[in-house]
Parts: sequence; C-alpha cells; structure tokens
Amino acid sequence: MGKIAGSLFVFFGALLTLLLRLIQLVAVVFSWFFFIVSMLPWIAVGVGITLVMVPYVLYQDVVIEEVDFFMRCRFYPFWQTWPRQLLAVLQMVYDPLICWWDATFSLPLGIIQEVLLPLLVECQVWRPALALMQFILVFLVDFVGGYIATLQFLTGDFNYVPSGVAW
Repeated sequence: MGKIAGSLFVFFGALLTLLLRLIQLVAVVFSWFFFIVSMLPWIAVGVGITLVMVPYVLYQDVVIEEVDFFMRCRFYPFWQTWPRQLLAVLQMVYDPLICWWDATFSLPLGIIQEVLLPLLVECQVWRPALALMQFILVFLVDFVGGYIATLQFLTGDFNYVPSGVAW
C-alpha cells in the first residue's frame, strides 16, 4: 500500500504541476497580449512609415522627374498673375493690426449679436436660466435668512430640504 500511495502522491503532484503550468501558460499569453497592445503605437508608426516609404522607394525617380519638370516649366510666382489675391491677404493681415477698435470691439460684438443671441433665443435658454436664478434666490434666502441670520449655524447643520424642493 505504501508504494501505491507514494505513486498516487507523485501522480497527483505531477497533475497539479501540469495544471499550474497551464495556468501560467495562459498568464504568459495574456502578458504577451498586453505587451503587444502597449506596443501598438510603435507598431502603427512602423507600419505607417513602411506604407509611406514603399511607394517612395518604388517611384522616387518618377516623382523627382515630375517635380523637376514642374519647377522648370510651370512654376512661377503667384503675384505675377494674382495681385488682387495678394492684396486681399495683406489687407486681412493689416487691418486687425492697425485698427485696434475693430480688433477689440467689433469682432466680439459681432459674435455676440450674430451668433450667441440668436442661438440663445432659438434654443429658448431663458427658461432654464430663469429657473436656475429662481433656485439660487431660494437657496440664498434660505441660507442667509434662515440659517445665518437666525444663528442656527451655531447649533446645527443647514437644512437643504427647501432648497432641494426648489431644485
């Protein structure tokens, strides 16, 4: 009986070791997964660089020839044919720099008049704003008049029930 019990003990010990190794194998696979997930940004950068560089390496001679042809034959300064656009860009940059009145008042006023007020009126923001102001008023009257002025803060905590009902 001693040999059988010893053999059974060794067998179940080996079986337990096998189960522990399987659990460790699952843990190792999960750790590899989390390592790969943590490396995904670098893997994405590598794949992106590869995707960009493969066409460049394959077609760089064609691209260089086309750019060279364009620069020699078709490229010219845009101010030779588009003086109006150049003046418009200069005016867009120059006006806000010299006109402090427009830069300070007209832009914010225009945003308020043309964007914010129509948006507030269309979305009917006044009703929730008035309800919020009414709640703040009830809370302040209850806190200042009912808690501070009556000196209840010396004897106990503030009662939030009226304010909660107003909310």
